[in-house]
Amino acid sequence: MRAGRFGLTPATRTLGLLDGAGTALRADGLSQSPVAYLDFTLDGERVHDVVTRCVGHEPDDVSALQDAWPIGAVEAIERLLGLADPDLPDGRASIYVCPECQDLGCRAVTALVRFTDNTVEWSDLGFQNENFPDVDLVDDDGAALSFEFGRARYEEVLRGELVRFRELSVGWVHPRTAERRRRRQRWLARLRMPFRGPSGRA
Repeated sequence: MRAGRFGLTPATRTLGLLDGAGTALRADGLSQSPVAYLDFTLDGERVHDVVTRCVGHEPDDVSALQDAWPIGAVEAIERLLGLADPDLPDGRASIYVCPECQDLGCRAVTALVRFTDNTVEWSDLGFQNENFPDVDLVDDDGAALSFEFGRARYEEVLRGELVRFRELSVGWVHPRTAERRRRRQRWLARLRMPFRGPSGRA
C-alpha cells in the first residue's frame, strides 16, 4: 500500500506523433484525439506514472476529469467521493477510462474505493472491461497496486473540483450528441425494416 498526500495536476494524453508533427496521426495509420485532463497525484507524483512503471508501458487511459467532458467529470468525482455508486457491476470504480469515449467496454483502470474515518483507500488497481468478470491486477512488487490518502485533503480537493465541473456542466451538450442521435435513429430504422432472406423476399 502506497500512502501519501492526494492531489491533482494537469496532464495530457501521450500521442504517437510522427516527427513531432502537431496532428493526431500515428505511425500505424490510426488516429488519436488530444485529451487534456486532471491526473491524480500521490505526494506530487502522477498515479498514471506509477501504473506505467508497474506494468512496464504507458497505458492509453486517462482520468474522466476533463473540462471538455464536464458531465463525465461530475459523475467520476461523485463516485470517488462515495456520493454515487461505483460504475462497475462488481463494486469497483473507474480511475482511468478510454480517452476517446470513456466507455467501460473499451477498458478501464479500476479500484475498490474504501473510506475510513481518516483515510481513503484505492485498493487492488487493475485493468477491467465491463463485459468480462476478470480483473487484471497491476502488480506492485508482488502485491496488487494500492493507494492510501488522507481523507480530509482528498475530499477537500475533489469537492472543490466537483463545484467547478458542476458549473461547467450547466447547459453543456457533447459535441457529438447530434451525430450519435442520427446514428441511433438510423439503427432503429433498420430494426423496423422487414427481414429479407437471401432471395430478397420479406
